[in-house]
Amino acid sequence: MDNQVKKIIKKILVIVNKNWETDPVVNVFFNDKAIPKDYSVTVAKHPVVRKNPAVLLPRIRISNTAKNAGKNNDTLFLFEAEIWCIQDFMDPERNSSSSSEKVRVLYQLFEQYKKTNQTPDFLIAMGTAGYPEPDSYNGCVTIGTQVLINDAHPDNENKDSNWHHNRFGILVPSDLTKLANGFISQIPYSTRYNAECRFIPTPLNPVETPRIMAGDKYVALGNVNITDYSDFIWADKHAVEKARNKEKMDKIASVETTHGIIRMIAEDCLYHSTPPFLFISGITDRVGYFDEEVTPRVYTQNFVASHNMGITLAWLLQDLPGINLKK
Repeated sequence: MDNQVKKIIKKILVIVNKNWETDPVVNVFFNDKAIPKDYSVTVAKHPVVRKNPAVLLPRIRISNTAKNAGKNNDTLFLFEAEIWCIQDFMDPERNSSSSSEKVRVLYQLFEQYKKTNQTPDFLIAMGTAGYPEPDSYNGCVTIGTQVLINDAHPDNENKDSNWHHNRFGILVPSDLTKLANGFISQIPYSTRYNAECRFIPTPLNPVETPRIMAGDKYVALGNVNITDYSDFIWADKHAVEKARNKEKMDKIASVETTHGIIRMIAEDCLYHSTPPFLFISGITDRVGYFDEEVTPRVYTQNFVASHNMGITLAWLLQDLPGINLKK
């Protein structure tokens, strides 16, 4: 290769919520028919030892080569990514949905980054989610940049999880939300095509054609301090109604529990700033229909949504280093 070519290597930190979401996401990268050519995948701690959360390691590390890197004139864009799972490091004696316990783990993870003087260039939160529309979008993947956190139990009545933050109820944008050239518009159409043609449909109430739905201002609505899945029936609907009553509210593209936690703890730990942030959500159900559209096929419904968001991640990674971040 010409020695005059400049290489820019961007570090990308990917954090997934549960281990049953992380497993399908990570396994995508072991199938050469699922991902771009010439990716290098290194196993750090996968499959994970569920009962030994002491050692902080990602599941896998991924990088690309000059063969499939983006190029702009004399600049070559490369990435180095790590995929982490929050549940891997949670206390197995605690409820795996505890927001408080997730916060404890995330503080450890980001503090580790600070000690090594590493700050990721991009931060991606991933997890399965509900979609707040009457029509089914089950099997689709949503991408956005903003978070809004709602406390489902504001009076501390949930003793398994009572995390609080001073930015609850506030729409929090990312550095990617208002780029001069847009964010989503800088992602090539080929990325969407290559991902979507590898999507598989959910077993329950699938959308006719699973696809990526992305927007610069799309919002992940986080409903925190929920540890009893039966709460989703009332809590998510209440959170959506509350959010939509806000003035100038952008489109809610994901209702889940953890994207906002990742976003806020990163900001708290990384010198009160955060790398350009985005979320990738795999849609499993319509908000309010968890018992009908997830519970009867809990493994397969979650597996499909997680697989599809893993495919999306795989094809998106190579595009991020070349994003123009000028505002």
